[in-house]
Amino acid sequence: MTLLLEKKLVVIFIVFVSVFFNTANADNYIEGEKLYKSQNYQSALPLIETAAKNGNRKAQYRLGVMYSHAYGVKENKEEAVKWYRKAAEQGHVSAQYNLGVMYSKGEGVHQDDAKALYWMLKSAVQGDAYAQYNLGVMYSKGEGVHQNDAKALYWTLKSAAQGDADAQYHAGVLYTSGKGAKQSDKKASEWYEKAAMQGNANAQFNLGYLYLNGKGVEKNAETAAAWYKKAALQRHADAQAVLSELYRTGTGVPQDYREAFEWATGAKKRAARWGCICWDVCMITEKVSGKIP
Repeated sequence: MTLLLEKKLVVIFIVFVSVFFNTANADNYIEGEKLYKSQNYQSALPLIETAAKNGNRKAQYRLGVMYSHAYGVKENKEEAVKWYRKAAEQGHVSAQYNLGVMYSKGEGVHQDDAKALYWMLKSAVQGDAYAQYNLGVMYSKGEGVHQNDAKALYWTLKSAAQGDADAQYHAGVLYTSGKGAKQSDKKASEWYEKAAMQGNANAQFNLGYLYLNGKGVEKNAETAAAWYKKAALQRHADAQAVLSELYRTGTGVPQDYREAFEWATGAKKRAARWGCICWDVCMITEKVSGKIP
């Protein structure tokens, strides 16, 4: 057998072993992931752990999640960081984001804003909406970075365009305040509505305010009341307080002192900024008008 032929056979053998090993490794992860998604964490753990130890980045990320949230194992933030890092270094987007969060909160590692930014940015550049939103918040508040409204808006809009409701709400806030871009109630209303349609209570409240005052949208008390009510039903205290006033005065809704009283009661319980005021108004209304039996 010639030396050249021997080398070719060695290469073929190595390729065969590598393919076989990678296939078995992938099978372990796939089966483990099925068990994980069915919440059979105990059975999923050995399969995912084996794949993770053999370098499967998806398995490494999943194992990090399991240690972080005590799924089938005792909670261990240090182990979570270890596996997130292994996956993140292989370019796993969600692992990069989670590792950034761990550094930001100081969970399983010493708190480090610079490293949080490093991993968050890596994830955001790859298109992770959560990382993009968090970067927006970091630049908006100056957490771990120099405060920069333009960059805050840039990353917030990136996330908002992917449908993240919190980012859509935050985009509305930035346009309302004119931070990072020219102030625009119209653009703010557009982003608030997108977030509000996804159930974001703060966006629903702010959208109600815009409709009530005709800012960026055509003034419409009925639409305002509808958005305030959606937020109020989610126990948004300020929305409950405003809705109380709308029922008391019959603005956008039929005048109803009992409804006003009940929403004011809810607002007071949640210590809204206006809750006690509305409570007092409704108490007076109850006594004077005699409308409440």
